Amino acid sequence: MEKREPWEKKSPFSALSVYQRILLLLLIVMIAAFTGLAFWFQSHPGLVCVGMDGKKALLVRTQAGETVRYSGKLDGQSAEFSVTGDTVTYRWGEETYGPYQVKRDPTARPPYDPEDPWPSGQIGVEVRREGTVVFRGGYASPGRMLNDYWSRGLVWEDGTDYDDWTPGIYATTSTGEIVGVTTSADYHTVHQPQLYNVIQLVMGPRLSQRGSWTDYVKATALALFTVLYVLFYKQLLQARMNWLVKDGEQAQPSDISVAAALVGMLLLTGATLFSYLLPLTKLTPVW
Repeated sequence: MEKREPWEKKSPFSALSVYQRILLLLLIVMIAAFTGLAFWFQSHPGLVCVGMDGKKALLVRTQAGETVRYSGKLDGQSAEFSVTGDTVTYRWGEETYGPYQVKRDPTARPPYDPEDPWPSGQIGVEVRREGTVVFRGGYASPGRMLNDYWSRGLVWEDGTDYDDWTPGIYATTSTGEIVGVTTSADYHTVHQPQLYNVIQLVMGPRLSQRGSWTDYVKATALALFTVLYVLFYKQLLQARMNWLVKDGEQAQPSDISVAAALVGMLLLTGATLFSYLLPLTKLTPVW
């Protein structure tokens, strides 16, 4: 009886089908493109802001001279914080808010209350807009725990909580028109910045970035595994036959096994793409 050639005798490169070559090309492009994106995102952190609809946006940090800018899209319009020294100006679309002057003032810190220790440890700040005091009280940096409690971001000088969406803020449009809040009905039509963000930009913001190196490394590891699987899937099937069948080197896998392996390649490629895209939706703090 004539012996058949071993099924995996050809080298993996010469035995590649058009289907495999396409998948390999896609995987190589993904590895190169998302590695470049990872380096770009990690080198461009920014400030996380929450829009009126509750969605988060990343305003990317840039610096020109003594002015630091945080720019991006928020609530469907371009948004930008400009910070020079202790002065902050915010622009949303054609509306301008500020300038705000943020000063550290130890006398503005709320008094310590043993029964409600959250404000303790905060620093005292005073915020003015065009000479008018809009806030005076305690400020805690983002993510800080005080006395085993998550600190409240802003507390008035008397120890009461500050509502960062309080009506009464107004803006000036590019034409000089004053846009103000008069009733609760039109409150959400004014895109004033959160005062907490204004303060932290002067005191030292907590920056974030899209994704993390851990996520990108995991996705790249999956991509490399998929590349190896596409190249050597025949050898893997042959090894399985050698384990299950006597004289497995002369056997060939069934059509169903081959089809399942080819479908598995496609699924792994799709999973790799998903693993690369998922980190782009996450905003990770820069510690």
